[in-house]
Amino acid sequence: MERTWFRIKNKNLIFITLFTLINVVSYIWQSRYTITLSPLIMLTLAMYIYQKEFEEFDLSIFKQRSIYELAGNAFVIAVLLQSGLNLAAKLFFNTEIANMSMKLFNIPIIPVSAVLFAPILEELIFRKIIFGTLDKRCNFWIGSIISSMLFAAAHLSIQLFLGYFAVGMVFCWFYKKSNSLIVTVLAHTYINFLVIISKSIIT
Repeated sequence: MERTWFRIKNKNLIFITLFTLINVVSYIWQSRYTITLSPLIMLTLAMYIYQKEFEEFDLSIFKQRSIYELAGNAFVIAVLLQSGLNLAAKLFFNTEIANMSMKLFNIPIIPVSAVLFAPILEELIFRKIIFGTLDKRCNFWIGSIISSMLFAAAHLSIQLFLGYFAVGMVFCWFYKKSNSLIVTVLAHTYINFLVIISKSIIT
């Protein structure tokens, strides 16, 4: 078998490694430039590494009503769980809470990235790659718990950890149920858009 750098069994590990390194660099050297460029670089890398998958993607899936129904259900359940857990965390810690992303919302690219780039990249990493791999090799619960813990940890907030963990678990379930990453990408987009609108109204 021909050995290539992006052969199937290695490209997931390569992408996760690059994703982690770019995020670490962006976090350590926070500036308008690193925050603006990092999601664009990651999305470009994803499209290059998974070029075959992007080329074979069937756009007709967006014509299926069931996709939007499932995404809507995932959105509602995730928002209710996350809101309840975040409220409980706020009462427990008795302080205002915010994650790193929320602190950076004054940078124009962040809201755009949150709606357009983050859902695709995060669902690819945490649901398709991490959960998908562990679900096949172990079982649903091990895959969903580990991937959801990593998803929550990636948002850099102890107070909001359980809220993000709940969202991760909901998305894993709907991804497993639908066998389509589009469902969770749409639901993720809805949530991030709701956060942006809420923040705009409050401020």
